[in-house]
Amino acid sequence: MAKKPDFRPALNCDKGMAIFTLTLFLVFQSSFALCGFFEELVPGDLERAILEAPRRQKEERLSHEFQDVLHNVNTPIVNDPRLIGELRTIVDRITSVTTRKDSKFQIRIVQDEAYNAYVMGGEFIYMNLGFLKKALSEDEIAGVLAHEIGHVIAGHQRREDLKNTWADMTHLIAQELTEKHEKASEVISEIHEMLSPLFSREHEKEADILGAYFMYEAGFKTTGLVSAFQLFLSQEGEAITEVENRLQQASEDYDEALKNYNQYNDAYESSGNYAYETQIASNQLAEATDYYNAVIEEYQQTTASIFPVFRTHPVNEERIKTVQLVSEYKQGRISLQEMSSHDAEIAHVLEIVERTKVYQERGFISEQGEKAIDALKKSTKLLRKKRYSEVISCLEEPRRNFPDFWEAHYNVGVAYTQLGKLQEAESALNQALRLQQESYEIKNALSVLKVMKKE
Repeated sequence: MAKKPDFRPALNCDKGMAIFTLTLFLVFQSSFALCGFFEELVPGDLERAILEAPRRQKEERLSHEFQDVLHNVNTPIVNDPRLIGELRTIVDRITSVTTRKDSKFQIRIVQDEAYNAYVMGGEFIYMNLGFLKKALSEDEIAGVLAHEIGHVIAGHQRREDLKNTWADMTHLIAQELTEKHEKASEVISEIHEMLSPLFSREHEKEADILGAYFMYEAGFKTTGLVSAFQLFLSQEGEAITEVENRLQQASEDYDEALKNYNQYNDAYESSGNYAYETQIASNQLAEATDYYNAVIEEYQQTTASIFPVFRTHPVNEERIKTVQLVSEYKQGRISLQEMSSHDAEIAHVLEIVERTKVYQERGFISEQGEKAIDALKKSTKLLRKKRYSEVISCLEEPRRNFPDFWEAHYNVGVAYTQLGKLQEAESALNQALRLQQESYEIKNALSVLKVMKKE
């Protein structure tokens, strides 16, 4: 009697294969730890990425223009000047409150009914026509665009490239070590697919935080971003439900064809009659089997394309809460200190954004400004190590280039104090105080200096 095919993967794994799989998992897990370690060594953190955003613009455009051309070869693009102009207005409002005020993102509308939007490199924003048709407000569209611009401002593409390089290297090493093991490549691919999405989950949350922040600053309602999340989630649910319904129907049709075939085949085997009917039933069973298997494959492809999103993106409830907390902070209903008790990651990102905003206002968003900020960070470390002469020398150029850099004057004043050069210390600290009159740290340092001078 014929049996219904089982599309579920067989769990046929011996002890040796289990040990092999576990070993590979640990190798990949170690590589992910190395990715984090090396990302700390290479300039690529969020603050540096935001500060470097204006300088990255030209190099990103040049490096990704060719990629954009290749993508357009197989991607149907909608040429609608009016719609692109409306999107351009929204994008310009958002970028006006970021470190890429003069940025001119290239906007592409893709002829695709799926609800989706994405960036390629640091210059091209793709938005599917399907989402634009379903979006209920300008705020929803602005929310999605702000999220994607957040990815660019935070330099996620470059930070991902660094990690993916290490992942690819580990993948090659694992292949070399296991090339003789049966099913090695299959297991490697499965583990790589399982772990790779974990790279970008942190970046997706950063983009949510930045997107909500930029929306509020640009005058959009952050509820639009929440609505967009819900719209994307509804599409994913609809896609799975639709294919599940067809799978159920295909299963019922197969069961009916199988039952019909078994009845005629049993009669044929016992009596020799119904040969023609048995052949017809056999053909119908073959057709039902092919269709059933085709729908199973479609179901597996649909879930495979959707579920990784839930591994790379925070769950919907978490994303909504993130947007709400950012909005409450911008409205002055919660401080950064209070935010830390709710979500330390959001507080950390907001602190960086606020700090880089001040840097921008003070003219530090330039290559020279970045060097000055790096010198300040270095001098702080040198103070802890009591290398006071090096503090003074490393801040000499930043103080000359940025006379209002009170933090540099303060560190130099502290260094001079520790070296016993009280006159130079007083001059540097007073210069800092003129620029930052409410600073408790500067006033305290001057008080200590007065006591030392009396002695």
